[in-house]
Amino acid sequence: MKDYLTDISSATEWRRIIRDLRIESNFSQRKLAELCNMPQRTLAEYENLSSTRELSINKVEKILDCLGYEIDVFLKGGEREKPKTSKLKEVFEEVSSTTQDIQKKIREVGQSVPSLLERVEKLENGLIEIAEIAEVSEGSGAKFYGMVARKALADV
Repeated sequence: MKDYLTDISSATEWRRIIRDLRIESNFSQRKLAELCNMPQRTLAEYENLSSTRELSINKVEKILDCLGYEIDVFLKGGEREKPKTSKLKEVFEEVSSTTQDIQKKIREVGQSVPSLLERVEKLENGLIEIAEIAEVSEGSGAKFYGMVARKALADV
């Protein structure tokens, strides 16, 4: 069951808190939305002070957690501490960097696949030619190479 913030001033205050903490933490809406596993548009609506989109306390808690804050601190009016924020940001940046590296490698591999396929096709054609020559040739050497070529073709 979701506890929706029905008091407009309360919802507006949570929207302000979310926006201010995101900015203080140097997160763009896109990065924070990614970290919270939600669409950027949804986060933008949650931050919009005049938004009519319902905001649940569970969503507030999730966003605050992504920013490294405990919701209890705000509910009890205590001092804001952000013990997890720098670590979360560090991990997020590391994952982003790794993802970019993987995407780069995939692009590199994708570019080399056509030339690899071309080389495999040439190899197959060569093996077929060897097998065909061996069939019409006489002698055990030719038959041996024909057998090797047919075996290699079966493995390709």
